[in-house]
Amino acid sequence: MLAVAAGSPALIGPAALGALAAALLVTTAAVAIHKPLARVPENTLKFAVGVLI
Repeated sequence: MLAVAAGSPALIGPAALGALAAALLVTTAAVAIHKPLARVPENTLKFAVGVLI
């Protein structure tokens, strides 16, 4: 997103803010689901990811 905004200096700020918000959201989600996912066996997680892909 930042690469697209680089074409217009007026869009760099909002694009950077959106990227930061997305990074914070992903980090928060990862921290929130870390413990429940740690209880799931590794092979089960690998199978679930394979099915989703």
